[in-house]
Amino acid sequence: MIKCLKIFGYDEIEVKNMLQEIFSLFTTVEYKYRTAFSDTLLTVSGDVEVDIDNALVCVYDNFDSGVYADEDISLAERAVDFLKLYKYKLSVAESLTGGMICSAIVDVPGSSEVFYEGIIAYSNEAKKDRLEVYEHSLKEQGAVSSEVCSQMALGLLKDGNIDICVSTTGIAGPSGATEEKPIGLTYIAVADVDKCEVFKHIFHGDRECVRHTAANCALFHLINRLKQPTDFSKMVI
Repeated sequence: MIKCLKIFGYDEIEVKNMLQEIFSLFTTVEYKYRTAFSDTLLTVSGDVEVDIDNALVCVYDNFDSGVYADEDISLAERAVDFLKLYKYKLSVAESLTGGMICSAIVDVPGSSEVFYEGIIAYSNEAKKDRLEVYEHSLKEQGAVSSEVCSQMALGLLKDGNIDICVSTTGIAGPSGATEEKPIGLTYIAVADVDKCEVFKHIFHGDRECVRHTAANCALFHLINRLKQPTDFSKMVI
């Protein structure tokens, strides 16, 4: 008997230490895990279902809101599930992630039902021209800032054809860092007609790791917003 959980937001060392502590209490079950870019697949196996379930309850308690699925599916698949459930249209504006979020969404079969558009606004000119980011924000705050990230997301909403959007901006390295803005600094915005939230992160690793982790984190923030939709009238029953 085998069951799976997907967990986001913990690095491999954190996952290893937490799981070792949890499963030291459950000697009748075995577990395996794989972590990549803060996304973890946990597989638990054993002969007695209740033992597995008790172990998984303990995992839920310790990892809390980091558990985003009770099956082996990706962050993008879970996000698309929620978008379909509420019949929401999604748009994405990416800078440092350079299309990784859009690619992950499009990889999911049936995503055409919910994915409206993706814009890779890499330069400051593109951010101004395509997303109506204010020039004074770019000059005063810089492209990697909470203000610019929120304006990127809100620029997507102005289209009027979407329900929710995501934007990213950051410094993937190896160059471009300053004393105030280190490599790995990333801002992620999730916006709908009710509110725009911006999340600040500092990711560690090389350029590839920073970009992949940022893309995964953006999908995770999207999932968390979709867990509490603003318009329940659109729910598919």
